[in-house]
Amino acid sequence: GRFFDVTAIPVGYPIKIPTELLLPEHLPSDDPRRREWEREQEELARFLEVVHAADLSGVHVVLDAGHGGRDGGARGVSGKVLEKDPVLDIAKRVAEILSDEPGFEVMLTRKKDVYLTLKERTDFANRQDADLFVSIHANANRNKQATGTETYVYSSRASAKVASIAA
Repeated sequence: GRFFDVTAIPVGYPIKIPTELLLPEHLPSDDPRRREWEREQEELARFLEVVHAADLSGVHVVLDAGHGGRDGGARGVSGKVLEKDPVLDIAKRVAEILSDEPGFEVMLTRKKDVYLTLKERTDFANRQDADLFVSIHANANRNKQATGTETYVYSSRASAKVASIAA
């Protein structure tokens, strides 16, 4: 395999780590990737200030862990991990974090490995009078160079509360 037991490396032994493998915050301060990461962090901090200053009382958030049950979604690199499992874990973790925020009411479309149709998911969100519906997925691509995220936003009736935060 590509990995080995790093505990066998003596303490203090110098090792070389390619900069492509470093998280941006560990790159040299003049590296363009670090500067881009710092700009993104500043933008995120400004956004979070707005969110934390907003009155979020009564905001209903529905988190949808994509796939489930007989629909496994994408397969991981090893072929053993199915998308439905990590996205359920992520949805539960996000729900826990959001539940700690004052005012949020957070609901999950599924709490276990069950199959739900798209209609069942959206009907649930509509019954909950959701202000936000977030469907969590972990897409795959055969191209190993492909990276990034996808975000699709649709609102036929954004709540005034959510629209004011997004503006």
